Amino acid sequence: MKFEKLLMIIFILTNIFLVTLIYIDGEKNYTKNLAIKIEEKKNIFDIKTGLIYSSILDLKNEESILEYEENPTPYNRLKIFKLLKSKNNLFSKFGYDIAFANKKSNVFITSNGVIDKNHFLKNIGIYSDLETLPNIIEYKNFITILISPSKYEAIQDGTWVISIDKNIFFSDLKIDGLGEWSIERDYNYESPYSFRNNYYDFNLVFNPIKANILPFIILSIFKVLFITTIVFICILKIFKFIQTPILYINQKKNFRDYILGINQYRDIESFTERFKDMKLPLNLILVEFFDSNTEEFFLGINHEIKNYLMKYLNSLKTSEVIDIDYRNVLFLIPKGEFNRFSELLAMIEEKYKMKLIFTVSNEITDLKLLPKEYIKCKISNRLQNINMLGYKKIINKISDLKLNKEKESDVEMKNRIEKYLEDNYAKDFSLEDLSDYLGFSFRYTSLLFKKNMGDNFKNYLNLFRIKKAKEIIRADRGVKIKDVAEMVGYNSSNTFIRIFKKYEGVSPARFFLDNKK
Repeated sequence: MKFEKLLMIIFILTNIFLVTLIYIDGEKNYTKNLAIKIEEKKNIFDIKTGLIYSSILDLKNEESILEYEENPTPYNRLKIFKLLKSKNNLFSKFGYDIAFANKKSNVFITSNGVIDKNHFLKNIGIYSDLETLPNIIEYKNFITILISPSKYEAIQDGTWVISIDKNIFFSDLKIDGLGEWSIERDYNYESPYSFRNNYYDFNLVFNPIKANILPFIILSIFKVLFITTIVFICILKIFKFIQTPILYINQKKNFRDYILGINQYRDIESFTERFKDMKLPLNLILVEFFDSNTEEFFLGINHEIKNYLMKYLNSLKTSEVIDIDYRNVLFLIPKGEFNRFSELLAMIEEKYKMKLIFTVSNEITDLKLLPKEYIKCKISNRLQNINMLGYKKIINKISDLKLNKEKESDVEMKNRIEKYLEDNYAKDFSLEDLSDYLGFSFRYTSLLFKKNMGDNFKNYLNLFRIKKAKEIIRADRGVKIKDVAEMVGYNSSNTFIRIFKKYEGVSPARFFLDNKK
C-alpha cells in the first residue's frame, strides 16, 4: 500500500513536471516558428521593394523621360504614356504601378492616360502641396510612395508616384492567423518584429496576434498522460507480480506465528481478508506424520501428500495449509468438509503405508480463537502419539531384551543419556558414539533412546541443541550466530540456521531480535 501511494505521488508530480515542460516548450516552439516565418516574409518584402527601386532607376534612365524633361511636347508626353503603360502591365502583377509628373506641368502621366494633377492626387488621398507631404502615405487600401529627385540627379523637375495595392503586394507576405504587416514611419517604433527598409524611408512591422496554442498543448498533455498512465500501470503490475508471492509468504508466516502465539491478531488482518467470503464456522485440522522420524522422510513424501490434498482443497471456496514443522501440518477448511477430509487422510495412510495422527478442532466462529484451538489439537495429537509409541515399543524391542544391561532402570538410563548429551552436545557426535558409551548395539541403543527420551535420537539431539542455543542467545545479546552454532555442536552456521528455523519457526537472527526487544 505504501508503494502504491508513493507511486501515485510520483505519477502526479511527473505529470505536473511534464505538462509544465510541454507548455514552456510549446511557447518556445511557437515563438521560434513565428520568427522563422516572419524572417522569410521579410526577405520576400525586401525583394519586392528592391524590384520597385530597380524599376524607378530604369525609368529615370529612359531616353523618353529625358527628352520630355527637355521638351515637354505632347508627342514626348505620349511616348512616356506608352512607356509607363508597358511597364505597369508588368508591375501590376506584383501589386504596384508608377506615375510621373513634371513639377512645371499640371498633369500626371499614368498607364491609364494623362490625368489632371489635382484630380490624380485626390484619388490617392492627397489634398495638399506635394512639397509639404511625407514621402509615404497610406490611404484606403493603397500605400503611396512619393519620390522626388535628389540634387545629384540630372533631372530636377520630375516627381515619381508609386501606388502599392496592399491586397496584391502583401498577398504572399501573409501569415494567416498569426498577425498582420504594417508600414511605420516612426524610426523609434519598438517591436521585436520591426525591420528598416533598405530602399525607402520607413519600417516594415509585423504585429503578431497572440495565438491560441491551448488546443495543441491539451493534445500534447493527453498524449503524455496516456503514455505515463500506461507506464505507471505497467510498473504497478510488475511490482504486484513480484510482490504478491513474497507478500503472501510473509503474510502466511505471520498467520502461522499468530496461531503459535508469537504474533498478535493485528499482524494478520491483511491475510485474513481472504477469508471474508468464507462462511464461518471453520474447522482446524492438525495432522502429524507419525512415522516421519527424519526430515528427509518429510521432504520426500510430504510434497506428494500435499499435492494429493490440494486437489481437493482447491475445489473449496477458501482453504489454507500451514506448515508448523516437518512433522505437523495445519489445515483450515470450511465446516462440513471434515468427513470428506478424514476419508482422504485414510486413503493417504493406505496408499503410502504410513500412520497419520490428526485432530479436528471445535467449530471456529472467530479467527481470534485459532491459537486456543490449535493448542487443544496439539495436546490431543501428543496424547495419541504417546499411546502409539507405547504400542510400538512393545513390539520392536523383543529381539534385543537379552543384552547384558537390560535390567538397568529406565530412570538411570535416562539420566546416563542426559548426562552424555549435556557433556557432549557441543561436540560432533553420533548415535554410534552414544551406543559405545552405553555399551549396547547400535539398533538397541536407538530403541532404548526412543523409549526413554520419547523421540528418535536425531530429533531429540536437535531439540536439545536448539534449547541450549536459545539459552546462550538470551544470556549474551552480543554473541554472533556463527559462534552460537559452534558452541552447540554444529560445524556449519547454515546448518544451524536451517535446523533452528525448522524447529522454532523463525531464524536465529529473528529470535535474537525478538528477545532483544
